[in-house]
Amino acid sequence: MLKAQERICEKVYDRKRKTPIKFPPPNESIHLLMVDSRGYGGDGKGDEADWWQIAIGADGLRSDLIQF
Repeated sequence: MLKAQERICEKVYDRKRKTPIKFPPPNESIHLLMVDSRGYGGDGKGDEADWWQIAIGADGLRSDLIQF
């Protein structure tokens, strides 16, 4: 889970300059990031709880669905 989040972050955010890469700064428009997750978990098969936790965090998930 953390590795997936780190890899996504590396593609979209420059930690040194603290600025987005390849994307404009967020504004009132809707921004979408599409991720090829075929390699996630070795088989590319996650579930809705996995994708929720990667994108938004564990808030709102039942404790038995949270991965640490």
